[in-house]
Amino acid sequence: MPQTSTILVVDDMPAMHQLIATLLGKYGYHLEFASNGAEALSKAEALSPDLVLLDIMMPDMDGYEVCRRLRAAPRLAEIPIIMVTALGDRASRLKGLEAGADDFVTKPFDQSELGARVRAIIRLNRYRRLLAERARFERLIELSPDGIMIVDSQGLVRLANPSMRLMLGVDDESQVIDQPMMTFVESSHHKQCGELFGRQGSSQQPQHIESLFVRRNGSAFPVEIHSGQFDWNDLPMVQVVVRDITERKLAEEALHQRNR
Repeated sequence: MPQTSTILVVDDMPAMHQLIATLLGKYGYHLEFASNGAEALSKAEALSPDLVLLDIMMPDMDGYEVCRRLRAAPRLAEIPIIMVTALGDRASRLKGLEAGADDFVTKPFDQSELGARVRAIIRLNRYRRLLAERARFERLIELSPDGIMIVDSQGLVRLANPSMRLMLGVDDESQVIDQPMMTFVESSHHKQCGELFGRQGSSQQPQHIESLFVRRNGSAFPVEIHSGQFDWNDLPMVQVVVRDITERKLAEEALHQRNR
């Protein structure tokens, strides 16, 4: 079920709260209201709304100042702001843009225009957030010292980070992408890894085993595998985190020999 977007409506007139609630109510948004600038800043901090509908002409702290303060707060700076104004002149709009507004709606409202502008801003903001989250995810994957693969429901590798490629001794991602993951598992461990993915498909809980992987040159090496199921681009995938445990196994064997 899609997440409900939260809109913070800032206006000093209760009648305007009711009007906007009536106009936007049919779109299913969660509406919060503030009657002055100080309350708007406090609620924005608490709610991190998807959009702020901000009246310009308010006592004590006008909409321009509220907008500037929102843009100056690191956690709130990216929240879209639509300024609501009875001022239609060019100078007022320029002042709003300089304060950091994303768009304007002029009183009295046209119901269709208000709904269209709100929907467009929220869609754009969601897309921007998605891109930012994907960029952070990809950067974490890229910098991880452990090998990471993303494997689809057919067992094909869809992503392999630099550490994974180094571990397998391959030069190019194309030598891993779209290949069956079992290509990189030592044949005597195919059944064990197949059972791991079978359990993963029926469970949301992370799974853990030790296995043997095979490098491009044919040499095998021991690994520790942690896997977990998640949705990627709306498709079920398994993230496989692989750690080379060769040194640990050698240390264990040396300790075992000493004990004997």
